Amino acid sequence: NEKYEATLLDIRLPGIEGISLAKQTKSLMGEIIYLTGDDSRMKDAFDDKVIMYILKSENEEEIIKKLKWIYCRLMNNEEVELKVEGHLLKTSKANIVKIQRENRKIYLYLDKKSFTLSGYTLENLKNLLGNEFEYANQSCLINIPHISLIKNEQIYLDNNSVVYLSRSYKNSFMKKFLESAFR
Repeated sequence: NEKYEATLLDIRLPGIEGISLAKQTKSLMGEIIYLTGDDSRMKDAFDDKVIMYILKSENEEEIIKKLKWIYCRLMNNEEVELKVEGHLLKTSKANIVKIQRENRKIYLYLDKKSFTLSGYTLENLKNLLGNEFEYANQSCLINIPHISLIKNEQIYLDNNSVVYLSRSYKNSFMKKFLESAFR
């Protein structure tokens, strides 16, 4: 009777439907992600615990992006309140892609939005946000699960931005990245 944070289910399973299994074991499952080739049954599978549907027909890049989002949500789902532009912004740590200092201001980058933070240093934010965040250079903290690719001292993030990985931070950054990948 172990409880799980999340369960990845196919809608059609041998001997039982994933939808039926989810309903029978609802109290044990936590959040549910359906991986399916049958999009006609999505409506039947809808439930307050379902956080995503992944279609088997989607391209590999899109499936990987969704799985990274799920991983990020599970590993980094703690809420944080930050002072932005005169008010408090409440967001999950998983939603933060990077934090960057430019021209004496600190910017918070979510997937599709950015905000100016007030009253913080990068070091304060690193301590507040925890282990999933690491310096790529002296002016940028990266949320490790949002990395799509590291190539030629460039870090490509899943919000389509690119960050320079400086030589002085490269070893510690790569160590943190590899630890995260093999956790």
